[in-house]
Amino acid sequence: MPRPVDLPDYDSPPLDEVVFATRFLDLEKFTDTDQILFWQSVVEEFPTFSNQPRVTIVDDATDGGSSVDLAALMSSSQGPSRLFMTSADDVFVLQLQNNMLVSNWRLRDGHKYPHFDSLHERFARLFERFCEFLDSRGIDRPRATSLELTYVNWIPGADLERAFQFAQHVATSGRGVNRQPTAQVHVLKYRLVDSDDAQIGVLSVELRTAKRPDGPGGATWVDGTMLSLSARVSADDSDAPWLDAFEGARDTIVQTFTDLTTEEARRTWLQK
Repeated sequence: MPRPVDLPDYDSPPLDEVVFATRFLDLEKFTDTDQILFWQSVVEEFPTFSNQPRVTIVDDATDGGSSVDLAALMSSSQGPSRLFMTSADDVFVLQLQNNMLVSNWRLRDGHKYPHFDSLHERFARLFERFCEFLDSRGIDRPRATSLELTYVNWIPGADLERAFQFAQHVATSGRGVNRQPTAQVHVLKYRLVDSDDAQIGVLSVELRTAKRPDGPGGATWVDGTMLSLSARVSADDSDAPWLDAFEGARDTIVQTFTDLTTEEARRTWLQK
């Protein structure tokens, strides 16, 4: 599907990470041994791996609750562990357990954001490769229940009031209180609906001031702002058409990012 002509676009977006995730019904016959065998089938693309604690995912895309944040999910000892595979340049990650497949792109020095279409195609290819592996092992293909697309933006040294419209009205005139807060956290939730206004998913937006290591060894820290937008949508259990829903999730995220940021900030990100 071609990119909508009216969808905002940026030459230099502040993207730090993009995550494609799909959740499916537990593959009961899929074991830790199968995980390692699958890794061996993609070892040229992901030469290193580690076993990570299994995560429990809230998968009701219509509950209005929190989105699938893989960095903040609770560990669980039920079922096989989570396999965390990385590319040689540390840019790409593939995560797998018996009820989810996740593909991460991460900003690293010398690598530019490859844009949505490239990452979408990559995820679809990896998902099909996983399905073919299951076929070879005599395991039923996954029945998808939800998908999630997440854009994580990092804006070093950002002035929230100048960059984000909804962070502008936080000043106080209280006696003995600095006019502006030293830190902010904003969490927004939106219903995603179909043409009949029936809820099909949740859009979660989180904006927070933060610090992160800067330079080799993390000897220094830099102040900045983390803006995360996640669209989680219910998926039917058909073979693969739900993969197309990532495009709608992208459109929702990009338009919401544009609506919530200021014109001044969008100019610095080279909005077209």
